[in-house]
Amino acid sequence: MAKSKRLQEIIRKNAEFEKEAPYNFCDRWCERCPLETQKRCRLYLEEFERRITNIAHGRDEDDLEILKEDLENKLNELKSNTEQWQEEGYFDFPEFSSNDYDENDNYEEIKKKEEQLQQHPLQVTAENYMHIIHNFLKEAFYPKVESMAQDLRSDYEVVAWYHTLLPVKLHLALCDLYARDRFAEENDIGLCDAVAQLAICKKAIKNSHQALNNIAQKNTQFKIRIKYFLSLLGNMFSRVELIEQEI
Repeated sequence: MAKSKRLQEIIRKNAEFEKEAPYNFCDRWCERCPLETQKRCRLYLEEFERRITNIAHGRDEDDLEILKEDLENKLNELKSNTEQWQEEGYFDFPEFSSNDYDENDNYEEIKKKEEQLQQHPLQVTAENYMHIIHNFLKEAFYPKVESMAQDLRSDYEVVAWYHTLLPVKLHLALCDLYARDRFAEENDIGLCDAVAQLAICKKAIKNSHQALNNIAQKNTQFKIRIKYFLSLLGNMFSRVELIEQEI
């Protein structure tokens, strides 16, 4: 697929940003993340440190009170970083005045865009895929996971991980894209995020496609059903690339 100059520039910016904040460009599967990325991922390191600290103090490693305090600190830090990025000109946020904003009009606009989003063919396909795969996993994977060979289990885990992640990431990307009329400049943070989310979606589709192919070879009784799953994945991948071509 030929990439437009604008898309190439966004990908370049995202690659630079990924060096500092890889957690904005990942599928949140920390256990399978390369060690090199783990070492420079603040989110992974902070979560690891929090769990170790909780265990050392005899608390549950996912203590909710500690998690709440940690999230509040992160939100304050994000606010500070966002202001710094704007001052440095990395992103140019539009100026709004009270005259530009009407609560009722804004609600109706958001509601309309949300309805459009839910009817988007890509979103519909992703949610359909999620429900179909969920039922498949309930039959073929979850009841048999303990006795399953490790290589086959690993393939099922890939399918299980991405089938719920995919519609969420697509939703985020489409939300960013629907808001483009408000942020039309080339350094639009929403458009940069949309491109990042689409890249994660493509990774999820490719990995799921490979894992399902492997499962079909090992569990031949599922070949016909898996062929349909693969067609859904192929449909989504083509639509994602079409979206990228429009950027």
